[in-house]
Amino acid sequence: MPILFQDRAGISLYDAQFSGPTRGPISPPTTGEVIHRLAQFQLTCDDFQVPKENIYVLATEATRTASNSEEFRARIKEYTGWEVTLLSKEDEGRIGALGIASSSASVAGIAMDLGGGSTQITWVMESEGTVTTSPKGSFSFPYGAAALTKRLEEAQKQGKDAVKELKSEMTRNIQDAYRQLDVPNALVEMARRRGRFDLYLCGGGFRGWGYVLMKQSKVNPYPIPIINGFRVKREDFHDTVSVLEVISDSDEKIFGVSERRASQIPAVAVLVDVIMDALPEITHIQFCQGGRSASPGPPPRSNIPRESRSAAALHSTTTGLLSSTNCLSHVERALIALVLCERWTEDLAPMDQAYHKQLSRCLTAQEVWWARYLGRVAVLVGDVYPAGRVEGQWRIRIETQWEEIEKKERRDLLRVNVWKNVRFFEVLEEDRLRERTEKVEKVGKRKKWVSEYGVKVKG
Repeated sequence: MPILFQDRAGISLYDAQFSGPTRGPISPPTTGEVIHRLAQFQLTCDDFQVPKENIYVLATEATRTASNSEEFRARIKEYTGWEVTLLSKEDEGRIGALGIASSSASVAGIAMDLGGGSTQITWVMESEGTVTTSPKGSFSFPYGAAALTKRLEEAQKQGKDAVKELKSEMTRNIQDAYRQLDVPNALVEMARRRGRFDLYLCGGGFRGWGYVLMKQSKVNPYPIPIINGFRVKREDFHDTVSVLEVISDSDEKIFGVSERRASQIPAVAVLVDVIMDALPEITHIQFCQGGRSASPGPPPRSNIPRESRSAAALHSTTTGLLSSTNCLSHVERALIALVLCERWTEDLAPMDQAYHKQLSRCLTAQEVWWARYLGRVAVLVGDVYPAGRVEGQWRIRIETQWEEIEKKERRDLLRVNVWKNVRFFEVLEEDRLRERTEKVEKVGKRKKWVSEYGVKVKG
């Protein structure tokens, strides 16, 4: 089934419960953020004409174990009308395993999912189109990336013995879980025939680890920026020293690794050590990111993996969807590509960064700067009209006007005003709109100018 739209809100419900020294409830501000984002998603569903009976809201570990879980879910129901379904930890692991199965042509091995509050382990096997997971579901442990970061910090304060005890506890639990999973002989035999025993990983913490390994690859820069399907051998996966060195030594942002994910890498390194100690049979590791089965003729707007959107936009006028468009000069192709790339926040892998640079050389400094400006305006518009359909009442309006300012020298100022329709006041999150507007302003800062060309922008 083709995916028409995919988005992610950078809200960690687990972190929200640990803003102090001890675990607390999900706070009212965080609840408000979640409700706002769900309300925005309701608009998105309306734009794509999704039948109401086809919408399901699922909650996992952080909501399931929150002290005010019932109140939190009731607030969501009150505001959106949507019932929140709590997944059991067993179902959470099973669904994760099915997502892993959908991300590859054939899977057979151990599957692990690393969330913020917990990590799950089970086995998964596909044979003749049928996916089987452990009848016992999955085993879940409180070793999520955020949770383990906190536990590791506390153990480090107590000294080396506490860290050693934490690792021993984790190793015992994972070994016990593996024994209780009753891995079938058919899976073991399949691994023997293939000459490898696979471990399939999904979840943000593991993906961050995978992107660092990708950066370390002997093929540098690595040409495929999609984490799904990236495979490494046991010894490369377990090289925690090198991964930690890359994180500590790198001044530049690593593609696919946010600041929050980078801060969790030391805790993930501990988990990687534990997994390799607890599961010595594992020989190869594959990173996964859910997936979908092939579908003939998906619509042009069908989903592109999040980490590939900027690259797909960058190549759209040369090898992508717009490459067959007639009557476009090379300058126009370059302009359109840069605008669309910026619209997807210009998060590019090293190979594509080089192409972006070469494409920019086809244009004047003025053209490159204006492409960046228009791309950032497009981010703002795309957030509010995710399906690209503008019908009925407007949601936002953007007005611009030229002014002249004089400090050390006289120069132009482009004032950008964003107006929000009062009808959508509660749905369109004020902070998110302000953040997007500020990004438009930032393109006017001198350090963002291109070869000394730029225009000061004020919101």
